Amino acid sequence: EWKDWLSVVLSDRCHLPSCSGIYVVVDADNFVWYVGLAVNIRARWMGKTHHRYPQRVGQIENELQNLLEGISVDSLIEKEKYYIELFKPELNGSKVKKYL
Repeated sequence: EWKDWLSVVLSDRCHLPSCSGIYVVVDADNFVWYVGLAVNIRARWMGKTHHRYPQRVGQIENELQNLLEGISVDSLIEKEKYYIELFKPELNGSKVKKYL
C-alpha cells in the first residue's frame, strides 16, 4: 500500500508538499526505517532539523520518503500508530541519539 504513495528522494525534499500527512522513510531496498507524522511535511523535513536525520535517515541521499497526504490533523496520531505497528520500523523503537 505505501509503495503507491507519493515518493520523494530525500535529497529532493524541497519538493515535499506543505500539507499534513504520514511519511515513511525507506531505503533503496524498500526497508522501512521510520514512520512519522507532520502537520506540514515540507516544514518538518527542510534543512537537517528532523530529530532522526543524523541517525540513518540523513546518511543515504537516495532514501525515499513515501507520503500519505491529506490526512486530517485529528487523524494523524491514529494513522501513525497504525503504520508503526504494521512496519515496526527500527528507528521508531530506538532512542534519539544526541550528536555534538
